[in-house]
Amino acid sequence: MQALKNLIGDLFGYGRCSVTGDTYWRARVALVEYSPGQGVLVLAKALEEVPAEQIAKVAFERGKQSGSSARAERLFSLEEIMAQIAKGCFEFPAR
Repeated sequence: MQALKNLIGDLFGYGRCSVTGDTYWRARVALVEYSPGQGVLVLAKALEEVPAEQIAKVAFERGKQSGSSARAERLFSLEEIMAQIAKGCFEFPAR
């Protein structure tokens, strides 16, 4: 079923989660911040199914890659990102 959903999401131009590789099409999405006001989108189910450390590493690496951005005031540490995941991230409803 997920393979079909991924195919449809790809056809409609939806992105894929950098943690699970699954499409964002018709899925709840959460924002994991790596800097104040900036973050990486992940599937909300990844917050439940994938270890927080793995998600935090993805967000941390993305933050380091965009570290040259003028908006990146301060990058959160790996521990701060993991604490944010434990508290709960802002979730967007499925579309």
